[in-house]
This record gives sequence, C-alpha cells and structure tokens, in this order.
Amino acid sequence: MGRWEDEYGDTFGKFPKKKRNWIRIGKFAILGGFIILAAVLLSVFIPRAGLSIEVIERGGIVGSVSVKVNNNNFNSLNDVSVQFGEYGKVQMIGDMGPFSSVFVNPETEEMAYDRIIVKANNGEVQATKFR
Repeated sequence: MGRWEDEYGDTFGKFPKKKRNWIRIGKFAILGGFIILAAVLLSVFIPRAGLSIEVIERGGIVGSVSVKVNNNNFNSLNDVSVQFGEYGKVQMIGDMGPFSSVFVNPETEEMAYDRIIVKANNGEVQATKFR
C-alpha cells in the first residue's frame, strides 16, 4: 500500500467504493411490497365488510327493480330475510355463506317501497337502505 492510498486501494481525495448488498436490498423491497399490498387490501375490504344492499332499477318498456344483498363477512349469516317497506311482506332467503350475494325482487304490490330492511341471525345483524 502506498503512502496516499487508503484501505480500499483508492488514492487520497476520492470516496471509497462501497459494495452493495443486493440480498438486503431485495429483502427490503419484498417487505415493502407486502406492506403496500396489505394496506391496499385493508383499504378495500374493511369499508365494504358486513351486510350491504344494492338497488338496481332498470327503466324502459318493462321496468324492473332488483335488490342485491351482499354478505362481505368471513362468517356465514343464518335466517336472512328481506322486507320491502316497513309493513311489507317478509321474504326469507335462508342462509348466506361468506362473500356471497343474492338477488331479490319485490312483489308487484310492494313496488312503491320507501326502504329495504335486511335482517340476519335472528335480528342481530340488520341493514336498512332508503330509496
């Protein structure tokens, strides 16, 4: 080693070359990818979790109304029932598994409903959507 050389073999005044640890960089990139993926999945699924109701109305010559009941839970729901209006006839759907959905149509005499009430698990879970 000469007089003006440092331990890396470079001459005086230059910055020493550092070796990059590609395994460590790759590990942090993969970990960062998992963190970003978890944040995206949680931001999508948490607001939509639970029992939700979606009303689909189609106009035209033959107008139709359909209601889509979604179970976005990890648990299944038992004894699911749908009621159009506060005094409408209760329609029993039955059991709904996790992440399932069912389409329900109102009876012809119940087309002028003001709300949709969905109950499950003997009334423990309830969702209401106003028209």
